[in-house]
Amino acid sequence: MKYLIFIVIAVCFGRYCANAQPQSETEPLKITAWEVAEKQIHIGFSKPISEFSEPFAQFFSIDERMNLVDVLHTSEPPTVTLLLSDEIRCGLIHILLIKGFEDAQGNAMRDTTLYISTLCIAEPSDIIINEIMADPSPSVRLPEHEYVELYNRSEKNIQIGGWTFSYKSATAANPTNVIMPPYLFPSGGYLLLVHQNAASDLSAYGATLSVLHSTTAIVNSGLFMKLIDNTGTVISWVDFNDDWYGDPSKSNGGWSLEQINPDLICSVESNWKASTGRNGGTPGQQNSVHAPVSMIQAPEIIRIATPDVHTILLYVSNPLGNILPDVSQFQIKTKVDRVEIVENNFSQLQLSLQSPLREGECYDLSITGNLLDCAGYKTPPTNFHFALPQDVDDNDVIINEIMFNPAPNGYSFVELYNRSKKAIKLSDLRLALRNSNGELPNNLQELTNEPFLLLPGQYLVVSRNAEAVKQQYMATNPSAFLQMRNMPALTRTSGRLVLLDRSRHVIDEVHYDNSQHADLLNINSGVSLERINPNLAGLVPANWQSASQTAGFATPGKQNSQYLELVGATNAEVSVHPEVFSPDNDGIDDVLSINYRFDTPSLIGEVIIFDSSGRVKKNLVNRQILSTEGVFFWDGLDNNGRSSLTGIYIVFFRAYNSAGLEKIYKIPCVLAKKMK
Repeated sequence: MKYLIFIVIAVCFGRYCANAQPQSETEPLKITAWEVAEKQIHIGFSKPISEFSEPFAQFFSIDERMNLVDVLHTSEPPTVTLLLSDEIRCGLIHILLIKGFEDAQGNAMRDTTLYISTLCIAEPSDIIINEIMADPSPSVRLPEHEYVELYNRSEKNIQIGGWTFSYKSATAANPTNVIMPPYLFPSGGYLLLVHQNAASDLSAYGATLSVLHSTTAIVNSGLFMKLIDNTGTVISWVDFNDDWYGDPSKSNGGWSLEQINPDLICSVESNWKASTGRNGGTPGQQNSVHAPVSMIQAPEIIRIATPDVHTILLYVSNPLGNILPDVSQFQIKTKVDRVEIVENNFSQLQLSLQSPLREGECYDLSITGNLLDCAGYKTPPTNFHFALPQDVDDNDVIINEIMFNPAPNGYSFVELYNRSKKAIKLSDLRLALRNSNGELPNNLQELTNEPFLLLPGQYLVVSRNAEAVKQQYMATNPSAFLQMRNMPALTRTSGRLVLLDRSRHVIDEVHYDNSQHADLLNINSGVSLERINPNLAGLVPANWQSASQTAGFATPGKQNSQYLELVGATNAEVSVHPEVFSPDNDGIDDVLSINYRFDTPSLIGEVIIFDSSGRVKKNLVNRQILSTEGVFFWDGLDNNGRSSLTGIYIVFFRAYNSAGLEKIYKIPCVLAKKMK
């Protein structure tokens, strides 16, 4: 434990103070200084003292909270050391009465009282940012002033004078730094940081410090703020935005953001929500949303980025602590020179490389784990197979699943899938909806401004509330979810969703519609549309199917419940798969795929489904120009949109051209239903 020296008068002794001056024999004996060190109190005198003996209680009287064990005496420098039974606890004041002392000439010293105390040294998260009133207007019941509430969750009384409170909006070039005035922050206490115009009104709710530089210092849409002690250690920080309210009606003003459990020191958005207090906030008292939530998810390295050829960024699910990992924990073919936190973002770890990454070369980064978050939890061992990002081309990344009509209190989402062998930079991608005239908006919204990599075979779910989507579908892969605050608002019936690059080139496009949902569905919301196969065009309606009920009606971040592998090359030019299918939306063999492969290009094709009595049930394809190979899907519905009965059906496939070539195939299949 560190302690500070308290100087009683200017003249000090020995190693504790410098410049001691000799004292004359006639000057009275004085105490010049004292110092606390573990279980000892060192007391220095202005000149040598006479010998004294037990009982020590006649010379030293200390309050009942401390017990005196022994006393040591040295002549040069003139010092008395009190040995105590316990360490002096920081922040507490002990009263020590010293009496009966004489100097070497027998001159008596006046009885002296010392107030023994030590300053408490704050550890990270001893004091936390606990409540934020970013938009006080229109007021619910509180005065219309911004405030930031600090809470001392430690058992220490902490002097915060000289600390720095720093805040910065996303649009500001530099942070605003404020030096805190002297204030002894009591254990368990609350403190409101306010503008000077608000101090009078908000002092009725508790202690205040006028440190905010303006009456609108806290940006409503979000702000990064941190509290830094005298040594430069970050004690508390938060990087909030208005999504944290979880209630659009409260993010518009009058309600504060409150922390749910102040002991979850590594939690971020999930541990904050809008106040439920009748006044709109709870300044100076326990938060209205306080709850003993105890679950903390172990940290994971969820994303990797390569902003330049000399740097790798790792994104961690929980904020990191102050103990940085050693470079030896990162194994890659080029040596890691340095590991550091990225500026103020404690969820980003930057690796500086000895030699540059090379275009077109694949790398394996192995991380042994043991990265500590600020709660002391360790990341598991992780491996990334990656490369420098490449330009995105047509259908490298596809729209793979769409929740356009979410259930009440749910959120829409779009799932992307990297079907290429490239690493794609997510900041290169844009999402947009065409308007009724088929036009795209002038301002396209980027998925993120971070240089995240979407690696081959990875899924990515974007939503205005990615955390809510992740929790609703109990997803266990946080790397697949990304908050997109300005995601296009998906219409609930139909729309044309477009994925583009930064030059507005269309990468993939999908026309979604309620009519594409399974006929068996008897619910109107909360069911996603899933792409059956990522290698087939998104604009083909038959390539989309409702997510299965057994999968929870959506599969964000993982393979679609309706995914169907295309049948490989066979000797037959036309084949069906599976031969027995059951369109009951359970995610197992829900659709029949009709695969074809011809050597002759530009054939005209038609596909008709007959029942076992020879009656036409479905005109599936009508005079369509065929590719040399492809697939059609039948979902079991007839021409009237009704579910077909169980039984045997015949797939009639005819392909022909104007030169007189004609190919006809009749292939049986079985439509079945599972027993309940």
